[in-house]
Amino acid sequence: MNFQLCNSITEEEALRLNNNDFISQEKKDGERCIAIIENNKVILVNRREHIITNKFPEIVSELQKLDNCILDSEICS
Repeated sequence: MNFQLCNSITEEEALRLNNNDFISQEKKDGERCIAIIENNKVILVNRREHIITNKFPEIVSELQKLDNCILDSEICS
């Protein structure tokens, strides 16, 4: 699994890109996570491809309610 990593941009660049053609959002410091949900089973994987499912039981219990999907996310505290 290959993760797409983002680069920071300046505030001026963000303002220029924040229009109907682009969407930008503030970077939050957290842990990058891919959530794989299949048949009510959830696997959370970080950017180093380590399984981190056991670290976030409250997130796993909520994700189990979803239909099969893969989510790219950032877990922030």
